[in-house]
Amino acid sequence: MKKRPSERKTRSYTRQEPDDILSSLSRRKLCPRSPAPFEPPLKYALDGDKKFIITFNDFKTLYNNDWINDTIIDFFIAYEMNKAVSELRLIEKSEVFAFNSFFFTKLFSKNEQQQTPPYYDNIRRWLAKVDLMSFSSVIIPINEHLHWYCVIIKNLPALLEYSKNAKNEGAEDGIEVGHQPSSKPFVEILVIDSLKQAHSTLGPPLKQVIKEYCKDKHDVDISTDLIRLRTARVAKQRNFNDCGIHVIYNIQKWLEAPAVCELIWKTHGKSKSQVFKGTERNNMRRTCIDFLLDLHAKQPPEDPSKQPTSTEEGPSDDEVELISYLTSNAKIAEDEERPIEPISDGSTSILTEEIGKSANVAGSTISESPDGAVRGF
Repeated sequence: MKKRPSERKTRSYTRQEPDDILSSLSRRKLCPRSPAPFEPPLKYALDGDKKFIITFNDFKTLYNNDWINDTIIDFFIAYEMNKAVSELRLIEKSEVFAFNSFFFTKLFSKNEQQQTPPYYDNIRRWLAKVDLMSFSSVIIPINEHLHWYCVIIKNLPALLEYSKNAKNEGAEDGIEVGHQPSSKPFVEILVIDSLKQAHSTLGPPLKQVIKEYCKDKHDVDISTDLIRLRTARVAKQRNFNDCGIHVIYNIQKWLEAPAVCELIWKTHGKSKSQVFKGTERNNMRRTCIDFLLDLHAKQPPEDPSKQPTSTEEGPSDDEVELISYLTSNAKIAEDEERPIEPISDGSTSILTEEIGKSANVAGSTISESPDGAVRGF
């Protein structure tokens, strides 16, 4: 029986944090408070191998300066990749790969007896399904401490080839001293964070995963000295809500012109405003809303005879394993969460108080709901 795509439910409520005054007023005009109708859920397939189900609860996170959720992040990254490959023909499908937003959560999971997460073992089954070192660019969306950002890992194929050549040349040279293989390539882990945090603690886990993967799959030892973490010089978000929007926008622009974007991110050149346009970024919520509404309007009516039955297969083993991990922390997440009262448009004192609360979020722990939803500012 053909396996249906597993639906990942998300939170049934939204959580709103304040913008600065001017940005908040302008964005409230841009995105109306009442989300447009979005039933039944949108079911959308990309190239036949990636299928997404976007519910009303996912869709409404694009409104009212809410934190957009994992489903929206994963969908738009996958859509922009597919567009760059199939429609714009700017990149080859074999050149870029994106993990979903659960990858990072799984990477850092550990039980009570473990002081350090077993990084590679955590995601070994995921990596068994993909030839990681064949992609020149690997995208990882990340939700950490309630904040969305992402990394792009560059130049993995060159590192593998160099390490294989070094191994072969070493075997051929025998006891020859001081022999050097061909020029060293460097892998860059570009951190793309609209709060401009360095995330230096990401380096060791990702380096370890790459090293163990190469040993496990290719029987090659690589030097982690050839892997460098670098913070991209991206535009800074002006509020506590739009980190996910910045992730989508930055990935979209990068897929359209990778070399140009990477040069800007590394040099902070004068052409930045010509590529990363403030008006585009500020209108990104509205753009995403309109795009999903258009897809939803074009969706053919569902055939009742094709509705899923209880005999069909459920989520994949990987999703079951991960959601089980998230569920084990559900009670903690529920204890930490409490509703925030709506902010009056004219109450500066309440706004200031809530901004103070939001500023402290960065030091808190990741909060997931029992159904696996991930939010961030």
